[in-house]
Amino acid sequence: MSDWPDATPVPVLLARAKDDQDAACRIIALRGVLSLTDKPSDRTKTRTVEILAEAYGAAERPEEKKQVLQVLKKYPCKAALELAKKIQTDPGMAEEAGTVIEAIQPELLKQGFSSSASQGNGEAGNAHDGKQESRWSTGRPMQPGDWYSIDLEDDYTLKKIVLDTKQSANDFPRGYEVYISSDGKAWSDKPVVTGKGTGPVTEIVFDPPVKTRAVKIVQTEKSDDWHWSIHELKVEAE
Repeated sequence: MSDWPDATPVPVLLARAKDDQDAACRIIALRGVLSLTDKPSDRTKTRTVEILAEAYGAAERPEEKKQVLQVLKKYPCKAALELAKKIQTDPGMAEEAGTVIEAIQPELLKQGFSSSASQGNGEAGNAHDGKQESRWSTGRPMQPGDWYSIDLEDDYTLKKIVLDTKQSANDFPRGYEVYISSDGKAWSDKPVVTGKGTGPVTEIVFDPPVKTRAVKIVQTEKSDDWHWSIHELKVEAE
């Protein structure tokens, strides 16, 4: 079955994995489903995850359940993360599912996140578009209370945020406070990190790391001459 050139047999095998009267045949069919998910197909990641969810439901032994998780890791998307979290509640699967969650979350983070700002909101995405030549900027000299926020759209354990403004070397935040939120709306009463920018690259380190969905960086000092800009923003999280 592993030599089959494409994923055409998957629906038939999945039906056999769920309904065949012979336990050995169910196991063989299920393993066939898992081996063929990597074969050429025009299905989306989400559809693949739906197939894997059915496969997990058909799995009767820990061996096959673990195999489903290993395949799931290859298809990072929100649906995969949700399925892994659901499987994590299955007795005996918490550790394996946790490993898959840890693998999927950074991949989702690489796929992008949303952002907003108190000034120049329409250009907030320029700070994480992968282009050093573009930037987000306040559009005027920085003032206390200017803010820039990112919504990771899921909970992550945040380790570091790097603000790179080397292309506008004087536009670093003179001071900052960092607030966190579980929904991007209600923010922590107190900052979890405070500090001062001293050059064109500002590293905001979370020690210890914090689990959060959204982060707001508030600029706390004033400059009469320089804007606050971010050419590229990098998030380190898991």
